Order: sequence, then C-alpha cells, then structure tokens
Amino acid sequence: GRSRMNGGTSSSTTLGGIGVQMLSDGALTILDGSGIGGYSTGIKVSGKGNITVDKADLSNHVGIDATFAQGSVLVTNSRFTTGSTFESSPGTGTIGIIASRLKLRNSEVSSNAFGILITGPGVDLGTINDPGNNTFANNGTTGVAFSSNGAGNSIVNAQGNTWNPNTQGADASGHYTQHILVTRQSPIAFGK
Repeated sequence: GRSRMNGGTSSSTTLGGIGVQMLSDGALTILDGSGIGGYSTGIKVSGKGNITVDKADLSNHVGIDATFAQGSVLVTNSRFTTGSTFESSPGTGTIGIIASRLKLRNSEVSSNAFGILITGPGVDLGTINDPGNNTFANNGTTGVAFSSNGAGNSIVNAQGNTWNPNTQGADASGHYTQHILVTRQSPIAFGK
C-alpha cells in the first residue's frame, strides 16, 4: 500500500523494464494509493495466480499486461493514464490494460492509444446488476479493442461506463441512454 515505483519520466527517458512482474501461482495484491510509472510495462502477469489492484495509479507504456495470465485480474478504483508521457499525446502505442480475464470497476482508463485490449473471452467492464462506473476517455485509437489473437468471438459487457462525450451516439456526458449491442457489423464498432 502507498508504494511508489518510478522507471522513467518522459519521452527523453529511456523506457525499459517492468515495474512488477508476477510469474507465480500465488496471489498478487497492489492497493491503497500505490503508483507505478515510467516503465515499459507497469505490471506484467504470466502466472496462474490472481491479481487484485485497488486504488492504484499506473502511468506506463502498458499499464497491466496480462496477455499470458492464467488467473483473474480484478481492478477497482484505479487510474491508467499515459497522455504524452512517452509519445505524442495520447500516444500511438500505449495501452492501459491487456487482458483476457479482467473485471474492471470504478476506474479511469484514459489518454492511452488503446484503453483496454481484450485477448480472450473473460472480460467484464460492467453489467446491468453491477455497473462498471469506469471512464474511457481521450484514448487516441479507441477505448476498448479486441486482439486478433483469440478474442474475436468474445462477448464483453460494458454497462454503466462513461465514454467520449458526443461521440458515436454517446450523449454530452459520455453516456448511452439505452443498452446497445455492438457487433463487428455495427456502425460504432470501430473508432474512438
């Protein structure tokens, strides 16, 4: 809790390394105001253990990379923002979270190139009975994207979140007034 890890601070700083790497079958918990910033990857998970992140602030080229994680990733009350820290705002290659087994609640994923990159079928960004209350705003390419490697037929719930205002059918507050189903053929399936 309340720990700070800083790797680099600007685009002129050589990026490299991983803030926290988890390879084990045990659990990893990062909480209570912790911050990880300036790394190529803030948290990299490839073990079988579950990871819980609560009240953390991550500003890295990639916030969490759980591409090869076999356990679940639970993120609450956290921020994943990059802005122009590493690349021209909001960055062309920065990603907030890469995951296949993710539950995200009450968090901000903004000012990255990609907010969330989904790599498998187990991502929950909010349901009708348990709204996400997440904010996906000002991401350069898109707030949520599906990886071409294994996520093509994924179903993702994303109820109760805030998106870019006045964009692709969202109102001035960044909300959708109705629950909508987005498929590959939907007009709003691509874009910010």
